[in-house]
Formats: sequence, C-alpha cells, structure tokens
Amino acid sequence: SIRKSNRLTESSCCLVNPAGAVSTHLQKVLSMSKQDFEMSKHIFEVNPEAPLVKRLRELSVNSENDDFIKMTGSQMLSVAMLQAGLVPDINEMVHSTDELLQELASKRSSIITE
Repeated sequence: SIRKSNRLTESSCCLVNPAGAVSTHLQKVLSMSKQDFEMSKHIFEVNPEAPLVKRLRELSVNSENDDFIKMTGSQMLSVAMLQAGLVPDINEMVHSTDELLQELASKRSSIITE
C-alpha cells in the first residue's frame, strides 16, 4: 500500500513495515531458514513536501506526462527497496533508469553558448 509520510523531512519516499511486523532484516533471516516463511508487505510512504513529489504533482495536470510519472514512481519504489535492504526487479529498474536518463539527456542542448 501507499500512504503519505509523516516521518520524512528530506527524502522523497521510504518503505516501512506494517505495525506489528518484525524488522526487514529479521524477516530476511527467517525467509532463509524457513522455506514457507512469507515476508510481510511493506508500506510505501511518500513525502508530499519533497521537491520531486511536488514537481510530479505539477506535471500530473498534463496527461502527456503520465508515462514519465509512472517511470519515476517505479524508480522511487526501487530506490526505497534498496534502502530497506530489499532487492527490486533488476530488469525493471535498469529499464526505468535507462528511460529516465534518456529523458534527461533529451532535454540537453548540443549548442555551445559562451
């Protein structure tokens, strides 16, 4: 699930364990020792005051930005997973990173100005 974060002040997002769940690290240890152990679903918290989130909100009024916003959201989730010690879908993350870098590069000019 996704929810507004009340804890983040600078970061755009993070993953948190649901109330009552053991830590992610302990869950990983348990999943290695017990084959039938299932990791709890994490909560994706988003900081609505983060500059990136604010900008995505501004861009959302134009439907032409929908794909870019989805790619960025996917990338944000992958980064939050890495920060939590979880492994995101590597192929999806590589594809998303490549798409975002292409988007950034397309906004640059090759004209030299002095």
